[in-house]
Amino acid sequence: TRAMGEYVKRFFDVDQEPQNRRFRQHRVDHGTVELSGDFRIWKHTVPLAPFGLPCTGVSGGPVVVLLTVREIRSWMASLSEHAYEIFPVSRTRRKRGSICWMLEEVEIRTEENIHYDPFHGKSFPSVPDLWTMYTEGYLRGKMDKPGSKITYVVIRYEDIVGRPADVISELESLGVPRNGRPFAPIEESVSGGDRDRAALLQRLRDVSWNEQMAKESQAINGLNEIIARHRPILDCLGYSH
Repeated sequence: TRAMGEYVKRFFDVDQEPQNRRFRQHRVDHGTVELSGDFRIWKHTVPLAPFGLPCTGVSGGPVVVLLTVREIRSWMASLSEHAYEIFPVSRTRRKRGSICWMLEEVEIRTEENIHYDPFHGKSFPSVPDLWTMYTEGYLRGKMDKPGSKITYVVIRYEDIVGRPADVISELESLGVPRNGRPFAPIEESVSGGDRDRAALLQRLRDVSWNEQMAKESQAINGLNEIIARHRPILDCLGYSH
């Protein structure tokens, strides 16, 4: 998330990726991670197989990869407002505010020369299945070969918003160097919107996706069936349903 990126920028002494890079006259790439050896990869790549990441960054320092996950229904509610590169394979319309299309087969439409996605064109049974493949892939180490020297850290979105001090402390304990700046939670919006940290906390407490999804009872039944299949990974992350 942008919030996690801003915390890293403010409180750690590291070279951060991805960076904003202009690649066309009026477009900025803010999703490509660049490492040593001219290695590039899209930051949202689903770990279906080892990426082949080098263990050093462009400046020669060790690589630490931070991954953010969000409770599955909360993420889908957010995705229903802006689905980015995720599309239904059937080419049906992505109705704003609806999750129905997310229970169909979906694909991530990335552009080979822009996103640097090694699994370009891959499809998934549904958005919940995509979420599980992404999350479980990192937790089970599918993105790298055994013996890798790279550190991967899975961070819950809910903890970034609700417990940022604990997140920063944990990263420091893992060896990510701090810059000496005293910690203070980021209260303002880092995306330029009107939702500050207090508003995000309130939204998480209200579990607002319940109201949004209640309008699609048939879709909810299908979603609950899919979620039941993935309960172990949800339990592992502390997401109980």
